[in-house]
Amino acid sequence: MKKIIVFFTFVLVLLGGVLAQNTVITGKITDKKTGEILPFVNITTNVRSAHFSGTMSDDKGEYYIKSSTSFDTVIFQFIGYETLKVAVSPRQIQTIDIALVPQATSLQEVRVVAKKEKYRRKNNPAVLLMENVLAHKKQNELTSQEYYQYRSHEKTELSLLGINDSLKHKKTFKKLDFMFENLQQSEFDDRKYMPIYFMENLYENYYRKSPKCVKTMLIGQKEMSFSKFIEPQTMEFMLNDAMGKVDVYNSSIHILSNDIISPLSAYGIVFYQFFLKDTVEYKGDSCIVLAFNPANMRDIGFSGKLWITKDSNYAVKKIFLDFPKKSSINFVKNLSITQEYEKINGQFCLVEDKTILDGAFYGANMYGKRETFYSNYVFNQPLAENFYNNNDITTRVEGFNKRSLLWWAENRIEPLTASEEKTYDIPSKLNNLSAYKILMNTAMAFISGYVDLGWFDYGPVENTLSWNSVEGARIRLGGKTNVNFHKHIFLNGFVAYGVRDKVFKYNAEVMYSFADRLYHQWEFPINLLTIGIEKNTDIPGQHLEMGTYDRFFLSFNRGTVDMMTLNRKIYMEYQYETMSQLSTKLRIEHLEMHPCANLTFNSWDKSKTYDPLTSMSFNVELRYAKNEQFYQTQKYRMTMNSTAPIYTINYSYASPLFNSNYEFHKLEASIYKRWFILSFGFADITIKGGQIFGKAAYPLLFVHQANQNWAYQDESFNLMNYFEFVSDRYVQGILNYNFNGYIFNRIPLLNKLKWREVFAIKAIWGEISKENTPSEDNPTLMDFAKDDKDRYKTYSLEKEPYIEANVGIDNVFKIMRIDYVRRFTYLDNPNISKWGIRFRLRFTF
Repeated sequence: MKKIIVFFTFVLVLLGGVLAQNTVITGKITDKKTGEILPFVNITTNVRSAHFSGTMSDDKGEYYIKSSTSFDTVIFQFIGYETLKVAVSPRQIQTIDIALVPQATSLQEVRVVAKKEKYRRKNNPAVLLMENVLAHKKQNELTSQEYYQYRSHEKTELSLLGINDSLKHKKTFKKLDFMFENLQQSEFDDRKYMPIYFMENLYENYYRKSPKCVKTMLIGQKEMSFSKFIEPQTMEFMLNDAMGKVDVYNSSIHILSNDIISPLSAYGIVFYQFFLKDTVEYKGDSCIVLAFNPANMRDIGFSGKLWITKDSNYAVKKIFLDFPKKSSINFVKNLSITQEYEKINGQFCLVEDKTILDGAFYGANMYGKRETFYSNYVFNQPLAENFYNNNDITTRVEGFNKRSLLWWAENRIEPLTASEEKTYDIPSKLNNLSAYKILMNTAMAFISGYVDLGWFDYGPVENTLSWNSVEGARIRLGGKTNVNFHKHIFLNGFVAYGVRDKVFKYNAEVMYSFADRLYHQWEFPINLLTIGIEKNTDIPGQHLEMGTYDRFFLSFNRGTVDMMTLNRKIYMEYQYETMSQLSTKLRIEHLEMHPCANLTFNSWDKSKTYDPLTSMSFNVELRYAKNEQFYQTQKYRMTMNSTAPIYTINYSYASPLFNSNYEFHKLEASIYKRWFILSFGFADITIKGGQIFGKAAYPLLFVHQANQNWAYQDESFNLMNYFEFVSDRYVQGILNYNFNGYIFNRIPLLNKLKWREVFAIKAIWGEISKENTPSEDNPTLMDFAKDDKDRYKTYSLEKEPYIEANVGIDNVFKIMRIDYVRRFTYLDNPNISKWGIRFRLRFTF
């Protein structure tokens, strides 16, 4: 017995020595007058450290402090009570009960005066709570698990808002009774909405922590299609861009085409103001309700509430987000985002989220709703190792868009409502109405550029009439077949005529798609073989992201556009894309290039005329755009807010076959990336470069991308003339920056306009090797272009880089961008503009 007593005495002494290394203080906090307990009192010490930054009393008024940092004073602060500083013994275990004294409130006279209190972050209990939430953020995120997987089910609906029952009695809507039978009540007010579009997506989601792999598989997609000219892929991407996929634990939340700072971002404590609102019992958990709003109410940020579990987890139980009334977001009147979390196997997991918005777009009131449901969470049960090889991508399982009704009934997480079932039936009923067909064809002609004529689509409509200095008025008729003609074989082409040059042009293509198509041959992912022949004018060096140079609105140009060629081509091209958005393009082309108007292709010594200039080329292009989202109108795509880098590399070999004038190798590579920079807007950066190995005439070199149109182009040099600069090696950098109103929002009166500041700087530096420079050493090489005064119009960039910059205002009338553009180098070149004003129409939130 003596030995046992000695042993336990030794253990207690040893344990006491260990605990004595920390300062441990416990106690209860009460009101000194009434004796009532005081919950959520802010508690700090006179020494701040990484080991202890502060705490709060719980709902029973009890508190606990443990810290290895030595301190001798504890500070107790609570709204409506005097601050109390208590001396403590460092590195001791102590129990200290606290009685706070209410601040004196006895007054002879009470006057209520509205006065705005200055918000302070220091010693603010709400900020202290958020600091604790951030400190526990990693353990509450799903990514704290080594492995996890779950299913998610999205339901997205678009509707017309403000629909009256009385409308159905009007003659115009006489045949739309079935639409009025499905009117629903808005969740924001008493207005009714009429669903017109519905889409479902079912995903399987997988994660591995090390090495990191995030994999999303789209296993089912179903939509009510209202036009063959807008594919489900584009609708999916547009809806994602507008309604987003909210993860409050991320640093930013992408919604309405913006990356908005999350309240749980490390920068959130600076960007937002936080306020303690209430303590509630919510679905089995005691929670602290925390309200917040942007420090500047006109910044693009959220206001809302967070329900934080009142325990040592500091986990998010629920969130509610909306926009402040003064927010500079366009077109949106109301927004609400609600998310619910539940504890599953010890981990707080998202189980449901809902995004609702309503807005007005130039008279059209729209209502959008997206609900996502989550289930089948599984933790730390890894699949086969090779399953995680294809990482960080969204894949589309074969047959994802061809699932049967039975499959959907068995696999939906959340069943369809009666309204959603009715919405799916709308297209079949609308397509029986001739008035609807006319209206839809008219709308799609503007959106896609094509008119539906059954198995043939006429267009692009905008290319029907255009003009330039060489052709004068240009009339073009063309179109393409669709899947109603054949599911794998497609025809495409046009005939054009220039009134001034009196020359017919044409293009004819036969295409074979190795993949089944729903609407047209260019649907993602492309697997397409094309054989074509063409005779057409061209502006060398102009590569447009959407469409061709002969669009109606691109006919408005500064100066004379006569540096054009008439090209005759025979080509074969094969394009292949993977679901992971790695694309390959192989092209064989025989080109005969004829100079037009005042452009001549004569040798330097004038002993030889290259008419035509002939080239036989073999081209390979690789492009990788991980998880790129894009807006597609038939053949052309425009990247939408992609934050992953886009890599492109292009290699060409010009062969001496078939009377080709030159043999050389051409290599070009580029990288593009968008950065969203907290509340300071976003930046688009493009870096590009290339080199030619071998001898070539200047039209076959790198002809740098100019723009003489009045419309501003991000990817072009807007004060450079066509054919002004060429290189056989070059490097180029373009920075486009949009502040998203960060500066204007802080200027009184100006902040009411919702304007957004933009600027850009663009530079390119290159050279032409001696081998490709026309001179006495190369007398038979084609000379650079000259004007009618025998002055050169085409130059190299060896002297200095070409530099231009612009500053502008975006969001003018919510649709226009206006830029002042300035050119800084090569100011002595003839017929150039040193500065200019450029415009662009664009719709953005």
